[in-house]
Amino acid sequence: VFMGGILLGCKALDDGEELRIDHLFAGFKEKLGPLVIVGALYLGGLVIIGVLVFGLGAMLFGANALANLGSGARGMNAGSAIMSMLLLCCLVLLLALPLAMAMWFAPALVVFHGMQPVAAMQSSFFACIKNLMPMLIYGLVLMVLAIVATIPFGLGWLILLPVLMASSYTAYRDIYLQS
Repeated sequence: VFMGGILLGCKALDDGEELRIDHLFAGFKEKLGPLVIVGALYLGGLVIIGVLVFGLGAMLFGANALANLGSGARGMNAGSAIMSMLLLCCLVLLLALPLAMAMWFAPALVVFHGMQPVAAMQSSFFACIKNLMPMLIYGLVLMVLAIVATIPFGLGWLILLPVLMASSYTAYRDIYLQS
């Protein structure tokens, strides 16, 4: 809902208007229901991913602990623990990436095009697939910027977050509003 308002603020700036604080809350006035549904679908997806990863992690670490118990060893060996953690990290990435792709442009599509939540998420996912190389480069640059923003006690995020919001609007505009 807040992202919808932020996107409306970005559009106002793009149209030469002034940015106002009420832009932040504009998502509550316009398209509240569909934006809440998009957020709920995202939260539901994250919960499902969390449950799956937690369950798999419990099975991996539990099975390893039982195997070590039978051999008289105490705890997990380091190599096995590292491999289990890498497997879980890859699983999180594999599951969370499509969800993030579905969410990337969904608020903008709901706010600016009046799309229904599921259709907006599908369109966002396929737009990300179509622009996979630019999205990959964007993600890598974002990872570096996120690390740099976190170094000074997280204060760099005060600068990085507005830049991310503006870049999200710009990417939406470039992909969906091509002339």
